[in-house]
Amino acid sequence: MKSFMHQGLSLTLFLKLAALSLAQEDSNDDATLNPARDILSCDAVSCSQNDMSTICSQPSSDNADEIGVGLVSKAINVSDSTQLSLTLIDGYPVGSYGDSLSQYDYTTRTLYVGAPPDTNLSSQPRACVLMMQHQATTFPYATQDSSGSDGQSVTTCPQEFLLDGTTTRAVLSNVGNFSYPSSASLSYCEALAQYVEYRIHNDDIAFGVYYSALVTVAGGTVSGPGFATYDAADIPTSSDATSTNPDSCQPVQPANYQLYNVTSMTQVLRGGSMDQSPITGGRTGYTPIVSVVYGGDDGDDDYSNPEVQFLCMHLRQRDNEELPYSAIANGGAGASAIAESCWLVVAGALLASVLYSYR
Repeated sequence: MKSFMHQGLSLTLFLKLAALSLAQEDSNDDATLNPARDILSCDAVSCSQNDMSTICSQPSSDNADEIGVGLVSKAINVSDSTQLSLTLIDGYPVGSYGDSLSQYDYTTRTLYVGAPPDTNLSSQPRACVLMMQHQATTFPYATQDSSGSDGQSVTTCPQEFLLDGTTTRAVLSNVGNFSYPSSASLSYCEALAQYVEYRIHNDDIAFGVYYSALVTVAGGTVSGPGFATYDAADIPTSSDATSTNPDSCQPVQPANYQLYNVTSMTQVLRGGSMDQSPITGGRTGYTPIVSVVYGGDDGDDDYSNPEVQFLCMHLRQRDNEELPYSAIANGGAGASAIAESCWLVVAGALLASVLYSYR
């Protein structure tokens, strides 16, 4: 029975991918819903060239722990007068854990929001950010048009995630149907993330071309009631826990923005026989980030029609090279998982050919 169910799930996902392969027109979501914003890396943090204590100035080598950094300038409009940026960092803290049966390395992918100096985010309209993972890592690229460096340098989500808008429509529906329970022990944005994850798992067996049961969602507040504007982030500079002053050179654009910690997710780095698995993104895939903004400048939160936006972020090392696929340092599992994921394209194309032959 289990084998039959697994085959049924695989067939469903392959059918979805086949339909994607056969599509003749560009089905990118509306630019407002899924904008093509530049993903900047450490070379945009010009102050790091003179301040060797920053996270972006740490040298890369075969034995050094590798850190990935992605910056999106003015990514979220929480009001007509306030734009927030996003900073996503992969690689702090790093370490390993294990027991008598298994042992894994892991990294932490942490999301920060950047705000203009002296901005009181707690007085802004409520806004949440949801960050997604697939099988405890990034989402793997599945189609060839997603594997080029040009496609990875902007926030446009790949077609296997969008799937003709089915994924974004599902998330939009779940966000719109969410009702914050008065008895909730979680914050509003954490409860929203929990609800969206629950609905993803229960509404369909597939999320884009991915198994929905393998998708996890974390959430955090970026503005509105309860936001701790006084609690500025102190970005660590390296894995030895040395850190900089929050007012010094920080990985953010624009450079004068102040960073605040939003949420983080632990990524399991699968070595050995699981290395280069075509169904996991490792550290070389992409991270979908969904912003949800309620209300406007009048301060009244409009929960019936929030503004939702999707950004998919691919991270690179401090020297702008690819991160190791499933290792903390280069020299281990360093090859990209993107090529390994092309079996999905081949399978989809084969299935598409079979389906076409029966027309």
